[in-house]
Amino acid sequence: MDLINALDAWKTGKIDPDTGSPVSLLRVFSDKFSAGTEYDTIDITYPTTTKEVYTYTLSAASVRVVTVDYVDSTKDNILKVVYS
Repeated sequence: MDLINALDAWKTGKIDPDTGSPVSLLRVFSDKFSAGTEYDTIDITYPTTTKEVYTYTLSAASVRVVTVDYVDSTKDNILKVVYS
């Protein structure tokens, strides 16, 4: 599933066939990592009302940061997602 379809599945509450639960935003991001990317912790921060930052770490070292910018504070529409 590409990122846009995965985000749509999360937003509309579609069921994840692997878990039987609604698609989670964390799973959407995690599934898009390069093969072999490992992590043991996910920290989520909310630096502004329109931004979420997901920091994935392995043994306290950052391995991936995903920043989600929303159009406005309702968080109904995603403006962009940046992987770094």
